Amino acid sequence: DIPSKRQFRRMISSAVNEKTCIVISTHQVSDLEDLIDNIIIMDQHEIILKETTENILTKLFFSTGKDKITDDSVIYSETTPGGFNQVCENTSGQQSKLDIELLFNAIITDNHRIKELLDTNFK
Repeated sequence: DIPSKRQFRRMISSAVNEKTCIVISTHQVSDLEDLIDNIIIMDQHEIILKETTENILTKLFFSTGKDKITDDSVIYSETTPGGFNQVCENTSGQQSKLDIELLFNAIITDNHRIKELLDTNFK
């Protein structure tokens, strides 16, 4: 519920420091996106992504809006009732908000292009 989520985020953020590692396994990633600094995504018992959020946001741009981006920077796109959610190559250094669910969908669909952009070793 909403009060419990808020309390959990407060508890996690107060416990995080340079000497602490907290491992969270969840399907409710949107609740934690602002607290995460490393992401490991698994599929079918295999690690398919292990990356820092900083590197992800440097290389990828997450777009949500009415207009569909149609250039070659688009890696993944999904239609929503309000428009489009897209993962693009971050060619201009723009800042965006990390969308882990969208990242997961993009990796499952096109992991080779993301692998090349992130310079990481996952399947």
